[in-house]
Amino acid sequence: MDSITQAASKAPFWETLTESQKRQFAESARLKTVDERGSIYAPSKGIDVMHYVVSGRVKVCRYFGDLREIIIDLVPEDKFISFQPILDVPDQIEYADSVFPSTVIQVSASLIKGFMNENAAFSAIMFQQLAHRHNKVNRKLSLVHPTVLIRQQIVLLLLEFAESFGRKVGYEIEIEHGLSQHEIACMIHRTRQSVTGTLRKLKQANIINYTRRSILIRDLSQLKQWGKGERINGV
Repeated sequence: MDSITQAASKAPFWETLTESQKRQFAESARLKTVDERGSIYAPSKGIDVMHYVVSGRVKVCRYFGDLREIIIDLVPEDKFISFQPILDVPDQIEYADSVFPSTVIQVSASLIKGFMNENAAFSAIMFQQLAHRHNKVNRKLSLVHPTVLIRQQIVLLLLEFAESFGRKVGYEIEIEHGLSQHEIACMIHRTRQSVTGTLRKLKQANIINYTRRSILIRDLSQLKQWGKGERINGV
């Protein structure tokens, strides 16, 4: 079994493909290994190629008109990270970098579009991932608004992290995110100082603990209450 087939065979979409499509995929695709903080694709580059995360974690980012960065998604393994090529609306300002050392499969967008036209089961998986990304990005961008309190933004982001990457440790949830506080701020379009201050308040209330690369949610129900504006332990 070649390296592409071996990597792709673990993907949820693989069993939806016919034997002929699997051969086409293996012949067309390329396996790429990227170090921590390495580039997966750059703005205006690789917009004719789809990228699938085999292992690691990837942040998908966009630049705004003033060249400020916002991280629109933090993607775990077993997900596609670029959809613009199959939508024929390539985003000239989107790019993706690895957060942890990552392995991705690069495959021709035209081949993926062909599979979607030919294979209903494969198409359903692709549209499910696309709809999930669309809803997630829209929800995130709706929070990038001055009327939304930063405590609400932080709590919703932590809940999203817990669902996507959280690992239960007894009654607590450990989130290994790998992001700097500046990058967390880029996810909600806030300053690093405001994010640091909010996380400190949560720590003072003993709702979370955090290190440079991870966050431990000590009490999920109290975290949700705090996000609604309820005072916890005087904070």
